[in-house]
Amino acid sequence: MAWCAIDPNAVPEGPAGHPVMAIGCSRSEFHLAEQIPGCNYDKDDRLWRVPLTWPAWVAMLTIWGDQPLTVYPELQAWGEQQWAAMQLHYQWRSALDAPRWGDVLGDLDTENETLFPFQRAGAAWLVGMRRTILEDPQGNGKTPQLIRGVQLVRRCTPDQGPWLVVAVPSALYNWQREFGLWAPELAVRVIDGTALKRRRAIMDEGEADVYVIGWPTVRQHTRLMKYPGQAFVRCDEHGGSTGKTAAQCEVHEKELNEIRWAGVIADEAHRMKDPRSKQTRAVWHLASQAEYFWPATGTPIADNIADLWPLLRGIDPAAFPSRSRYLDLFAVKQLAWHQGTEYLGIRPETEKAFHAIVQPLMRRIPKEVARPQMPPRLPVSFRYPPMTPAQDRAYRQMKKEAVAELDAATLVSDGQLARFARLCQLSSASVETYDGEDRRGFTVQKVRMTAPSSEVHGVPGGVVRAFTAAK
Repeated sequence: MAWCAIDPNAVPEGPAGHPVMAIGCSRSEFHLAEQIPGCNYDKDDRLWRVPLTWPAWVAMLTIWGDQPLTVYPELQAWGEQQWAAMQLHYQWRSALDAPRWGDVLGDLDTENETLFPFQRAGAAWLVGMRRTILEDPQGNGKTPQLIRGVQLVRRCTPDQGPWLVVAVPSALYNWQREFGLWAPELAVRVIDGTALKRRRAIMDEGEADVYVIGWPTVRQHTRLMKYPGQAFVRCDEHGGSTGKTAAQCEVHEKELNEIRWAGVIADEAHRMKDPRSKQTRAVWHLASQAEYFWPATGTPIADNIADLWPLLRGIDPAAFPSRSRYLDLFAVKQLAWHQGTEYLGIRPETEKAFHAIVQPLMRRIPKEVARPQMPPRLPVSFRYPPMTPAQDRAYRQMKKEAVAELDAATLVSDGQLARFARLCQLSSASVETYDGEDRRGFTVQKVRMTAPSSEVHGVPGGVVRAFTAAK
């Protein structure tokens, strides 16, 4: 009969220091043990071992099913303790306020920047879980929750190191502005520009409280995490033979590795869905060195559950060590006609285990639940200012004859698509023509919009320059 117990002699594994679970079974049951993600066989003592995590525990119970299995008392007590903790996680992940954190969160609110109750609960969830996925839909305000979470951590443990935010390039300075609104006491530095400027921003300008770097460039300033099938680019110092420099080496410790990060925020974390990509492996390594890791995305699963594994791997490498075993256990698969494998959904026989493992690591408040806490939407008001007489005359001529007489020139369209473009221009603004060149260098007539259609008066805040819609 198979048995399982906590191995008292094993060295704890992973950044979280997980204990190790040992499994003893007959050879006829080896196929069950090898399905557990991260479970490996030791030929010396003929035992299977796996880091003892909640996913490994649930996977083992699911795989063994009705097969005889003896669970030793210490391990059984651990499982019951974890189950009780998961029940609390289920309560917290759907909480719409955080009364326990009310005083601290209230101190951080200002007259103009105050979190909604569900956002306060989200900030408290992030701090309490330490490593978790925030997957609120767009419009729920993930950024304020994340920033408030950083403030809470720094309030509770002020001696911790700085934070790193990995964001899309177009949002780098937006993060800086948001920190200025919600946490003006924190010094924020954007790591942008050339490689030299980025290195100086990290190392040469004194320490900031928060650093913001783009997804495309983060891999150039940290070493990468290993991944099966992906060879490292190595410099000569680390076993390479192609003359690569330390900056090109993917094993070398770099600028970001010289800072002890308190936490890493991965904004738009669905960009990590390819575990082979260098930006994913860069964030993995940085996250493995930090106590807090908060991936944030409204779409953690874009196509199938394979997209979710890299985020889970970043949260706890010991609990999610193998993508292939994760998919073998939970995914419905079929061979694709263009080669490779397609993942069609979750296996019905392991769906309950999948949700038991994944849901306690995520928080998502649907818009329908959050909306009652938000202020009512402003009514939409449409106004249609008239075009100027000259503008209206040119518009009607172009619509009827594909030719419009302007003050100093004749505007001609040479096709239906060009006519539609000219109508959009004429309805939106006054236009003038000028001589330009096409790709071949020939002189052609081009159009420049010079002024908007009209002005709308009587709008709160002053006069609004408006562009009329095409008719």
